[in-house]
Amino acid sequence: MWKNKTLSLVVTAILVLSAISIFTIGKAKSANGIILYVGGGGADNYTTIQSAINDATTGDTVFVFNGTYIENVVVNKTITLVGENRDYTIIDGNGHDNTVYVTVRGVTIEGFKIIRSEAGESGIFFFESSFGIVRNCKITNNCNGIESSSYLRIENNIISNNYEDGIYLWYSYENIILNNTISDNGYDGIYLRGGDNNLIQGNIISRNERGIYFFRECNNNIIINNYISKNNRGIRISSSSGSIIYHNNFVDNEYKSVDDYYNIWDNGYPSGGNYWDDYAGIDADGDGIGDTPYDILGNGNQDGYPLMYPYNISSNVYFQGLEPLYTTENIEISITITPKESIAGTQFDMSFDPSMLSIEWVAEGDLFSEYDTYFDEGIIDNVNGTLKNVVSLITTPGGNTTNQGSIAVISIRAKTISGETPLNLSNVIVGRPDGTSTDVSIINTTLMIYHHDRWDVNWDDHVNILDLILIGQWWGETGTPCWVSADVNCDGVINILDMVLAGQHWTG
Repeated sequence: MWKNKTLSLVVTAILVLSAISIFTIGKAKSANGIILYVGGGGADNYTTIQSAINDATTGDTVFVFNGTYIENVVVNKTITLVGENRDYTIIDGNGHDNTVYVTVRGVTIEGFKIIRSEAGESGIFFFESSFGIVRNCKITNNCNGIESSSYLRIENNIISNNYEDGIYLWYSYENIILNNTISDNGYDGIYLRGGDNNLIQGNIISRNERGIYFFRECNNNIIINNYISKNNRGIRISSSSGSIIYHNNFVDNEYKSVDDYYNIWDNGYPSGGNYWDDYAGIDADGDGIGDTPYDILGNGNQDGYPLMYPYNISSNVYFQGLEPLYTTENIEISITITPKESIAGTQFDMSFDPSMLSIEWVAEGDLFSEYDTYFDEGIIDNVNGTLKNVVSLITTPGGNTTNQGSIAVISIRAKTISGETPLNLSNVIVGRPDGTSTDVSIINTTLMIYHHDRWDVNWDDHVNILDLILIGQWWGETGTPCWVSADVNCDGVINILDMVLAGQHWTG
């Protein structure tokens, strides 16, 4: 009886293969809520971002595959909006309104290139909506890049070539602006009009009219560890007091910074103040701090302990593109760097738990895409759980970059064990154009893997003809065990044994 049942199932699958093709379903489970897919090849996937948001509920994720989406998106539900790749997943406002308009609290936006808002509007506008996150995005060619009021975390973005301000905050409190590259904006890199207790840390702010501008009643803010270069003014503070500014590097700004009120421009001794490339004092005792203060234009403020050398801000190297995944599923992650000075080459090793993960391939990232490069994908060892000697460098003479970008893209596949597993970087070297190394901060991570019944090949919580279709489409193919969901028994071959397991767990 069982043999006849199995045979009939196989025959049924083969008969419908030519008529039905299912690659990605429009909705899938996630750790919190469901995932709604936009674009890509799934038969039930949404064609617009807005239509997926309209069908989403609180806690859902809208995942958008690469492509250009010409629409003005309104996010009116507390969701996570994720793009597949911030270079190739593009939301184009087409010169109308705000490109992305957020009206509720707790929205996360990551992985997009956001362009072409209307004049006077923004790439992303948080309207009376707090506790949002914008990370790992490229926001360019808008009027303002990001506009918001309070409690926003803006992290690891490239915000450039916007016609007015890169980040525009009005009466805005307790925002965190961390590790962004903010450059080539028409007015200000960061403009704060009223607002207290904001943190601006670890950013590269360059080639703006003013790097940072505080305009009226911007009090008790912190500006630390930023590289502020090639702006008309590095920092301009107007009618605002109580902020502290230290451990920043001011390099090649056309004019000095200006402060017409009462703010603190150092962190005392021996911590020190800021590095000013036009400081003319001496350091007689060799402690790295100038013996005379540095005068700030405006109201007689001074950096009492100017640094003799640039503050040693480490370049951050970290994992990007991580999201929870199911057993046997694969994702592509990036090893990304936020340089704090000009760099021309990198290398790294990575370790992982081989009982839970395997690496399928390694490809060059976009870090040095403006130049001719050399890239070595390294040595993958899925037995011992290592990836060694990944190398990326510029071969164009004099080439260098300060832009945030990915060193490499790595395809990782989960095996059949669920749980939390670490990903660790080591032997990370980042080189300057002169062949010396720069300091690096490594941010390691963990990856969450959820259990998925292998015989539910299309992950719709039913085992039926749809799963057999997918097995049939891969029939006879071979590969690394579990390399596709159709390899139900994870033996590296798609054959009758996979059909048997599906049949044993048949739900109809």
